[in-house]
Amino acid sequence: MSKSVVVTGANRGLGLGLVRELLKSKDVGKLFATTRNPNKSPDLTMISDPRLVIVEMDADSDDSIKKAVQQVAKHVGTSGVDVLINNAGVLVSVDYSKPFKREDAAINFNVNCVATMVVTQAFRDLLKAAAKQHGHSQIANISSMLGSIELTRGSAHRDIVAYSMSK
Repeated sequence: MSKSVVVTGANRGLGLGLVRELLKSKDVGKLFATTRNPNKSPDLTMISDPRLVIVEMDADSDDSIKKAVQQVAKHVGTSGVDVLINNAGVLVSVDYSKPFKREDAAINFNVNCVATMVVTQAFRDLLKAAAKQHGHSQIANISSMLGSIELTRGSAHRDIVAYSMSK
């Protein structure tokens, strides 16, 4: 059974690494790699594999998420999405030596926390379709070691407190 997989935030780092590794598996029939801007994702767009579909999606935009789900749905039809890997994230550092504004930290929470829930909800019907056909579907939410209070103790990570809290 060939699986359909969605990896969000696939333009670099861990997301790009996941795409490369997943494409080594013959079990993956279609791999949807999301990125905010495919034109600024050369490492992703250079991958030549007919199973790879690059999907434009900004995890901070409900409209963009909806369009991405529609694009994936056109490819998978009634077979749905077997695996959703929520990897998209953002790290916006905050200078806490200056007066703090709520907006300074909000982007970390909007993308790293809220968007994960919104993306999962948006793909729910496709995940349910795969579960109905194959007995199950899976969701993996990628976190970060910087989300660990123990590992980020001290002042070395002071400017990314909002990011750490969001992970």
